[in-house]
Amino acid sequence: MRRFVAMLFLEATAVFAQQAPITKVQTALNHLTVIEMPEPVTMAAAGSDAFEIKRHGNRVFVEPVRPNVSTNLFLWTEHGESIYELAPAGEVNTMNVLIAPKPQPRPISATGDGASDTEVQKIADLVLSKALLQTEHVSQRDAKPSKNTVSVLIDQVVRAKDSIYIRYHLTNESQTPYRMLDPTVMSIRPAQPPLSLSALVNNQLNDRTVRAMGIGESTGIPVIRSETKSRDIAPGGVGTGVIGIRTTSTQPQLYQFVFGNAGAQTVTATAVL
Repeated sequence: MRRFVAMLFLEATAVFAQQAPITKVQTALNHLTVIEMPEPVTMAAAGSDAFEIKRHGNRVFVEPVRPNVSTNLFLWTEHGESIYELAPAGEVNTMNVLIAPKPQPRPISATGDGASDTEVQKIADLVLSKALLQTEHVSQRDAKPSKNTVSVLIDQVVRAKDSIYIRYHLTNESQTPYRMLDPTVMSIRPAQPPLSLSALVNNQLNDRTVRAMGIGESTGIPVIRSETKSRDIAPGGVGTGVIGIRTTSTQPQLYQFVFGNAGAQTVTATAVL
């Protein structure tokens, strides 16, 4: 139960990060826009390759390389996250040359300087209750763990405006230890789709069903967050993980999650979400 609550807290925290203020950035072709952060940037992710993104220390350099394209930009530091909307390249006289640091939330002090224990508990209660209200269960009826191998079962999803957070369990029924790696995610278009993917939403599919559908084409999906309780799983053990993916589709999609190999086996899970 304690592990379940901890993972829910992680999922809900990630969902509410989507509600952070969004700063609009005006750009121009052949010109750099500099975004300064109050501390070193640990990760930067943009939704399109129409912008060249480079980071150095606490500065991020943004340069559009194609016109008529807008996208979003996420910047992470050790203590916070900032979200930007990159406007299509426009006139030089309207572009942002420099965007100053945004205030970062102060970490809660263990000595009592900051939010009290009561306030922290109220926030935790709110996050957990919101997460429970938004959590959807994924049916594993057609996807049973295989014997003598490594299997993945997807059991819960939490949806945000433009992202999905997935909670999964990985069971090691092989005779050797298995190391959990961050999965890659593909959006699959079936070659022979069923009458409606909506009828299969929140269902994990078995390999036989996926082979019957066939893979018409696949597209890589950006992974925005990946967390595991423990990387190494002993024979007979179970590992739990959460992965967040970026998606703007309002319709159910067929996703395939590809983990590290277990011997000659490719460890995958496929679900309609």
